Amino acid sequence: MDRSVSSAQKNLLLDRLLADKRITAQQREVVASYVTVNQCRVEDALIETGVLDEALLLKWLAALHKTRFVSTEKLAKADVERSTLQLVSRALADRQCVFPVLFDPSDKSLALVIAEPGNVEALREVQLAANVKSVKGYVARPAAIRAAIQKHYQGDIHAFARLSSLQNREYQHLLDSYERNVIDSDRLSTQQPVARNTPSFAGPATNQTPLPGPDFGLDTGVMAAPVRSSLPTSLSTSRGLNRDGLTSSQQLVITSEPSPSEVAGASSVEVVNVLVSLLENQRQELRGHSAQVSRLMQKVGEHMGLPAADVNALRLCGLLHDVGKVSSYHLTALNVAEYEGHRTQAKKCFMNPVRLFESATLPKSCVDGLASVYERFDGQGFPDRRSGKDIPLTARLLAIAESYADLTANAKNPFRKTLSAKAAVEVLVRYKDKVFDGNLVDLFRVAALGEDMQSSLLNDRPSILLVDNDAEETTVLELRLVEQGHEVVLCRTAEQAYKRYQQGGIDAVITEVDLTPHDGFTLVEYIRKGRGGADLPVFFLTRRADRVSVDRGFQLGAVDYIIKPAAPDVVVAKARNVLSKAVRQRGARGVSGSLREMPLPDVLQVLSRTKKTGLLKVSSGGYAGEIQFGNGSIYNASYRHLRAENAVYSLLALADGEFSLDPGFTPSSRAIHNSTEQLLLEGMRRMDESAQPEAPPELDFSATRVDDSEM
Repeated sequence: MDRSVSSAQKNLLLDRLLADKRITAQQREVVASYVTVNQCRVEDALIETGVLDEALLLKWLAALHKTRFVSTEKLAKADVERSTLQLVSRALADRQCVFPVLFDPSDKSLALVIAEPGNVEALREVQLAANVKSVKGYVARPAAIRAAIQKHYQGDIHAFARLSSLQNREYQHLLDSYERNVIDSDRLSTQQPVARNTPSFAGPATNQTPLPGPDFGLDTGVMAAPVRSSLPTSLSTSRGLNRDGLTSSQQLVITSEPSPSEVAGASSVEVVNVLVSLLENQRQELRGHSAQVSRLMQKVGEHMGLPAADVNALRLCGLLHDVGKVSSYHLTALNVAEYEGHRTQAKKCFMNPVRLFESATLPKSCVDGLASVYERFDGQGFPDRRSGKDIPLTARLLAIAESYADLTANAKNPFRKTLSAKAAVEVLVRYKDKVFDGNLVDLFRVAALGEDMQSSLLNDRPSILLVDNDAEETTVLELRLVEQGHEVVLCRTAEQAYKRYQQGGIDAVITEVDLTPHDGFTLVEYIRKGRGGADLPVFFLTRRADRVSVDRGFQLGAVDYIIKPAAPDVVVAKARNVLSKAVRQRGARGVSGSLREMPLPDVLQVLSRTKKTGLLKVSSGGYAGEIQFGNGSIYNASYRHLRAENAVYSLLALADGEFSLDPGFTPSSRAIHNSTEQLLLEGMRRMDESAQPEAPPELDFSATRVDDSEM
């Protein structure tokens, strides 16, 4: 397939962007040269050179063509029916750079993503080849469309991971740096940032903050790697020490070094997530703390409607905020504000996360968040005693998220017990407009209680005892199990695992054989002899591949004996079917909540992702509706006079109301055959169109007669 574009098309798009003041003349030349050298599409060149963020570019293109757009992230997660793919051949999809996403059999309309929604000939060819009445084209990044074609037509599950050569280079940079740049924690306390100058790639020189070299410093002997991205252009000067005798990020020497992308990509953030999770394995009560903070910040950022680049910066800040802070205290914004000992320790090490990444180029908002997290909204914090909205947004949000995570998960917090989500939010409210931004606390309350509601929806989720003495082996698997709605209890020895099993609440065991001083076989023998252990599902995940070991594993009643290395997704898939039966056998509890705390689209996604079966009842304004679930799929729905899909679309538009889940209900027949993701996509599309006074018209060629000469 020819991935290049004609000179005329290249110049036309760049000229329009220039005229619209989206790019500069110098950036135009950089992109044009990049296209020529790499023989790629203009849209991909704009993104890969960092001239335009993907979301901004796609929004501009969607407005230009009077349509909507689909981001790479959404396209990567799309679950497309095989029957829909069969409407468009692989050859046609390649040639016209299109990818079908949704077919509506009721009106024979096909929705697809396309690089050029204004390409009438391409849409007409698809319409005729698919034999549909109408075609609707949504704009997407060309490289993302090609990745979707490779994934769904060729079965290449890694297509999106390899989408960008830039992301590959960033990933390789992470791996290359993993063992290389260890910095001693004592030297960190005295290390001063050094100014560096690096030539700019995509335009005139801009000013950026140098960041220290990579080392997490969490007393684990493991070093983490930097994530590259660019900093926005902002100028700050070195002013010496402030009145607290501290050097803040605002006093670092600013130099020029814009990187090719505006912020770290989502894939790079995921790499950091894995590495930080490795480091936190030994943090006892704080194990998984940074990942939780990162997830909370992401949720609030998305709720605020921030661009994907800014949300990634929030995620990164949450992951890195505790790196290098070697202290006997957990230094949250709340603890530091309340206790002098915490404050003294924080003043010594608050800049360590920034200094540790001097060799990387973190987003400026991430750096600001790390350096200013101990500022207070009332101006009584440090290092610069900023107040109100003079404190960077990332820092204000980080202060709230990390304090909340500490209150709800760390039994050594100031209350000396873990608090419920509601109680933790009440604590945050007490410090509104003192330590925390009051408006952000109110916004965070919605997100946090939504998280608590999601936990309630998952209160019957399977609990897995994962036993392995190798932290690297378990980290990614643990993350994948949690993502799929499982609760994971991690143990490193057979003795520790057996004691935890005796406490109850374990639905399955995944264990290595090679444990010390007793092996996994011995652990399973003891479990089998205990109460309820005879029928407990057990999976052996081990490097022992000899026949004797395999036979013994199955003699002990193992569900499966999996030889390492094994893909985590494969292990999760094998466990999921068995665990769903275990949950049904022990029964499940219902849950209810408010749509203001957790919007209905989020509820549907949770129930779908975790393969729930039950009846979801929704009430609003005196009317009641129902959505029937079977193993995560929506079987039927009703609301007022509407049924099936139309009832779902109408319910999705409700912003206020109550919902409850009855897990004892099992649907008897199925009237809806579209996936939950397809229903959500169509529901959101209808809501968007109803909110716009002049919605773009459907691309319908059913009335157009095409001569053979035009084909």
